[in-house]
Amino acid sequence: MHDRLDEVVPAPVREQLQSAEAALSKAISASLPAPVHMACAQRVVAVVGTLCGKLSEIAAPGADNFLSAERCCGGASSVLADSLGVYLIEKYGSAARDCDLSEVREGTLTMQWRAADQDTADIAAWLATSVAAADAALDRAAHNATAPKELRDAASTAAERSHQAWAWLGGDSGGWP
Repeated sequence: MHDRLDEVVPAPVREQLQSAEAALSKAISASLPAPVHMACAQRVVAVVGTLCGKLSEIAAPGADNFLSAERCCGGASSVLADSLGVYLIEKYGSAARDCDLSEVREGTLTMQWRAADQDTADIAAWLATSVAAADAALDRAAHNATAPKELRDAASTAAERSHQAWAWLGGDSGGWP
């Protein structure tokens, strides 16, 4: 993360997203099964979506983009939670013991006072990178021939929605408002 974002984004918010990204990376490098990758990706999109939702309330430039990204992440998260079940979501996803979405919600309020317009664009780019990692993991799960078809279908739907969130966050090089 850029030095300025380290100042603007409160540590608990950064830590929640970094923890989610680390869990996803660890699941992938450990060659865990596709459902575990999907649950870890669900955690990433849940954190990004929560952050986007709060930013849509406080960010002057890009509020609509953050709101649209929140909706896409929420859709992806819901599809995955419904398909994977409580156990995997509690163990690896957004309900994991070390995942605290309330820290993200509360920490975002501090950003309102710290962030300038350019910081908002940098935050969007940071979130786009995070959701892209989840999108890639979900896309791999959607094409994993050993996973059950219903999970592949859920991964495909969630990958599509997370890809849309990535685009709303400016990841498609369409620029930021």
